[in-house]
Amino acid sequence: MPNKYSKKQLYAKILKLQSEAALQLKNNLDVDKFIDETDIFDEWENILPEKEFPIFVITILNNIKSKTVISSIIESISNYDDKKILNKPEPDTSEKGSDDHPFC
Repeated sequence: MPNKYSKKQLYAKILKLQSEAALQLKNNLDVDKFIDETDIFDEWENILPEKEFPIFVITILNNIKSKTVISSIIESISNYDDKKILNKPEPDTSEKGSDDHPFC
């Protein structure tokens, strides 16, 4: 998702998600049941760092619209996505032994 959307678009998607969650929780006040039965967080779970995901869920459920909080979440999505791209292992095409100089 982060590669498909700009930060401005992600911000709008988060606000829309908050509205959807607020509407569903208005009709059913059981937050635990809502969390167990909903799939609105699924796509976000894959793009947020594990430590940030609970903060994201709390932000959505409590309808926190602070620019600082939402911008921080968006930044963590961008940083996490960059790390996933940068940390992909490169194929080992070298036939050198472990004692060989890496630049030879």
